[in-house]
Amino acid sequence: MRVLVVFGDLLDRHRKTRKTNRRMALQVKNLDIKSETEIHAIREASQIHRQRGNSR
Repeated sequence: MRVLVVFGDLLDRHRKTRKTNRRMALQVKNLDIKSETEIHAIREASQIHRQRGNSR
């Protein structure tokens, strides 16, 4: 779960540059499907993991 949260947050924060990368474009599309509530939850969980030093 931790990896998915951090990965989702990374995609969200770098959405523009990831869309131009052919391999990442599908992942960004998957992120686009998520509701704003889900994106907010991913951002919050990722921030908690980064603060705890668990983002590795």
